[in-house]
Amino acid sequence: MKAIDNNHLTVLREADLKEEAGVFFAMYERYIEEENDPSRIEYLKSGQAYRDIREALGRKERPCQLFWIGERSGFMIICHETDYIRLAEMFVGKEKRGNGLAERALKELAALFPRQTVRLTPSEKAKSLYRRCGFQETEDVYEDNGQRIWQRKPMQG
Repeated sequence: MKAIDNNHLTVLREADLKEEAGVFFAMYERYIEEENDPSRIEYLKSGQAYRDIREALGRKERPCQLFWIGERSGFMIICHETDYIRLAEMFVGKEKRGNGLAERALKELAALFPRQTVRLTPSEKAKSLYRRCGFQETEDVYEDNGQRIWQRKPMQG
């Protein structure tokens, strides 16, 4: 694999995605199906999800990055916004959950970008994970749908 490896995160470059697209998109489909959101399932079935992910990874302005978590046990998609990093998607397969992979991956993400604020919108079931990793619910930052954003402030120093 032509990627930079850390303990739990592997950055996939655009070329790597071409080689590993089948593995990634099969896992992405599992993720969408587990979310059980009809509009997202339709988005996936239409093929637009694949086109959007490929476009986001290839952007020059506000690019996104794809990381494998562990040995392809899950994935994380982050987007570099103007003044923060947005954790767009994170998924660990059912068979690998409960082993601390997501928590270690989030801590590595913070270490990779120590001076950046990281923002996300967690599902109800993931809120305790994000709290353990230093994320806090904001009081005044919301998504378009009115859902409150959570963020982890950058490390000082």
